[in-house]
Amino acid sequence: MPISRNPRDPKSTTHTILFVSHTGVWGGGAEVVLAQLLDAASSVGFRCALTAPSGELLARMNSRCDKTFELPLSSLRRTTSARVALRMMASWVATTVELGRIIRRSRADMVHANSGVAALACCVSCFLLRRPLIWHQHDIVPQRLINRLVLVLCGCLSTRIVAVSAAVAGSLTGLGIPAERVEVVHNAVRAEFFEPLPD
Repeated sequence: MPISRNPRDPKSTTHTILFVSHTGVWGGGAEVVLAQLLDAASSVGFRCALTAPSGELLARMNSRCDKTFELPLSSLRRTTSARVALRMMASWVATTVELGRIIRRSRADMVHANSGVAALACCVSCFLLRRPLIWHQHDIVPQRLINRLVLVLCGCLSTRIVAVSAAVAGSLTGLGIPAERVEVVHNAVRAEFFEPLPD
């Protein structure tokens, strides 16, 4: 579909991407890449929305986005306690429901999850609402049984998985995620993202 930065042009269509971060903290490479993705998407005519937990990330990214939404993502971890597992599951369901509301409120045409945790939070909402999901994986995924159980399903519900290196891609396919769903796109950093150090 044609993309236009001019909303007054009735012959063009402007699409919205909802970016989802699992952290509200600023400072890692994944967050720098997220900032560059927001700039790149805006420069070619996309509207950008961002949801993340409360923190410096939302404050820094606010000027790059048309809309921002605060949403604490539930943390999933290994446990042998049935009570803890049930609490985590209930929290994940609540997050999934709220993300569905944010997808509708932002009028997102596509969702970009900036980590595996974010992708897990988004995959069911995107599937139910029929929104394409791009899972951007920055780290090597440990080859654990729990990852094999939950991430393979997440990978199958994702439209495309972007891995930042061949090693990251190999860790995903090693879990059982089909290789045709994974594409390696190496990180690049624009010069203006480097902050000069004092003398």
